[in-house]
Amino acid sequence: MIVTTVLEASEIDLSRNVQEDGLIKIEILRGEISIEGWSEARVQVKGDLDELAEGLSFEVRDGVTEIEVEMPGRNVSWGDGSDLIIYVPTLSRVAVKAVATDIEVSDVFGGMQLRSISGDI
Repeated sequence: MIVTTVLEASEIDLSRNVQEDGLIKIEILRGEISIEGWSEARVQVKGDLDELAEGLSFEVRDGVTEIEVEMPGRNVSWGDGSDLIIYVPTLSRVAVKAVATDIEVSDVFGGMQLRSISGDI
């Protein structure tokens, strides 16, 4: 198991080796994410975190990769959201839970479950 937590950083660039056909779970409250499939057996997260984010959790365990932008419990209705590009193996299964987040996915063939309450998919 590999766990990485980035605290109070706005610009990130992290990567971890993963299973080519593993499950990638992403949770983000607000912003924009682009998920792009590639031929490498690793996940890379690049971009800028929400200015109110308390950190980014990036965990790999038993074929499951979990990525979560950690937000405070208080009102987060002001400021910019996260702007992330997430590269995943093309055979990955991707599940995204989002609120006010635009989601774009390309070249991912393992299956997708995408939910955003008020963002575009």
